[in-house]
Order: sequence, then structure tokens, then C-alpha cells
Amino acid sequence: MFRKFPFAVVFLTLVFATGCSGPKPVNLQGKVVLPNTIKLVETDSVEFRFVPDTDKGKAATATLKVSDMTFSTPEIVPGKYKIAVQITPYAGMPGNDKRARDFQSFNRDHEAEKTKLSTEVSAEPTQSVTVDLVKSTVTKN
Repeated sequence: MFRKFPFAVVFLTLVFATGCSGPKPVNLQGKVVLPNTIKLVETDSVEFRFVPDTDKGKAATATLKVSDMTFSTPEIVPGKYKIAVQITPYAGMPGNDKRARDFQSFNRDHEAEKTKLSTEVSAEPTQSVTVDLVKSTVTKN
């Protein structure tokens, strides 16, 4: 009985080591194409929420850098996602209320339940996409 003990320990160690790790997060980078009707300023917040298509997925977020129209999310796991977009003007800026009203329609059209934007993230460590909000497409670069 004791001769089999070391084999059982090795076997159980391998089972627990491989069974406990889920998919490794990857780095997803992106560029954004905005409609001409959307005029952003540096203080605006543009958030991208990656909502998994299945219950097994894990949501992720990314914030747009308005200066170069890019985003990055280093903690997204492989899977299929819908992409929700929310634009919020900075509350302390003059004209904030009007700008917030201007963005309402855009934000409603890009909620997780209504968005046409979707992508599939693979297991590659670094990936790049272009989110075209004019055509409502996501393409891999």
C-alpha cells in the first residue's frame, strides 16, 4: 500500500495544478473610429465594457485615451464578447449638461443589450482590434 503512495501524491498534484487554472488573461489593445457627430474633448470619459456572451466568461473594461483614440485592457480572458460603449462628459466642464444630452442617444444604442459590436478574443498574449463606431464593426489588426 505504501509503495503506491508517492504515485498518488504526484498524480493528485498534477490534477490540482492543471485543474485549478482557468484561461490566462491576455492584453487587448484597440483603436477607435468615431462618427463625425461625436466631438470629444480631453476630459471626456469613454468606457468600453466587454460583456461575455456566456455565463462562463469574465467581464472586462477599458478606457479610451482621447488624445490618440486608443484603449488597452490587460486582463481580458479568451472568449466571445459584446462591446458596450459609454461616453460621459466631465461634470465640471462648462456645457456639460448639453453635451451629456447629446451623448444620450449614442449611449443608448451602445448598451450591452443593444450593441452590434462584438469580438472574439483568442489566447494570443497580445491582440489588436479596431472598433469602428461608424460601421458598427470590430476588426482584428
